[in-house]
Amino acid sequence: VTDRDDAPEYLLISSQSGIINYATQADLTMTLHKRASFTVSHRYVFNQQTLAGQSLLQPLYSPHRMLLSVNLKNRSNWMLDLLAQVNSPKRIPNGSEDITSKELDDYSPWYTILNLQLRKNFKKHLEVYSGVENILNVRQHNLVRNANNINSPFFDATSVWGSTNGRTVYLGIRLSFEEL
Repeated sequence: VTDRDDAPEYLLISSQSGIINYATQADLTMTLHKRASFTVSHRYVFNQQTLAGQSLLQPLYSPHRMLLSVNLKNRSNWMLDLLAQVNSPKRIPNGSEDITSKELDDYSPWYTILNLQLRKNFKKHLEVYSGVENILNVRQHNLVRNANNINSPFFDATSVWGSTNGRTVYLGIRLSFEEL
């Protein structure tokens, strides 16, 4: 176990017993029409371990993760895929004895990442696609704690809880070849 809650000056790695971990997941997939489907998933993971001498939730891990997927297809064989990923707050390790310079909260916020893709098969071996990832431009700011002082013992780049990239737009062509 890597303990990032103890102190920023060193990395404490140790083996542990008594870690509590359980998970449950529920999925629902519905075909609304022959050209429309819908999927909802929810996963709950409880993971508790001894860190900094306390029984704490695993850092930087969302206990609740939800996924929503909508897939549509029209008669001309255009396909639209919408994907929403919802993440619950993640515990951010303290890793700092200097509480006055603490730049991060104890937990990240809830956040949702939306992705959209449009694609079309023109021939058996040719597909064009376009999409947008992270439509809402959700990203974590202040990725590095105490970033203005790299020589500080509280300089810390290990508390990244969310997306570091903003919105991304892409366009592509996919060619498929059969084996000879």
